[in-house]
Amino acid sequence: PIIHLKNDCISHFNKDNNIGFECKNLEEFKNKMVDIINNYDVFKEVISKQKLELLKTKKRIAVSSDLEKFKKIFIRNV
Repeated sequence: PIIHLKNDCISHFNKDNNIGFECKNLEEFKNKMVDIINNYDVFKEVISKQKLELLKTKKRIAVSSDLEKFKKIFIRNV
């Protein structure tokens, strides 16, 4: 699972904790890790859904997803 401290970069992609668990501070981070370790069976389904969302997000933001758009922009301006 992705567990991260709140920051503009990752938080931008992790709206509503859809790709991981956002923590406000190190204490919350530690507690989330302990909770996942101690209750992994409870978290398995959530983590599986987060993984699928992460893969969708990765595909959506990949440079390769926008290559055709970039080609049109650059070829038009050359």
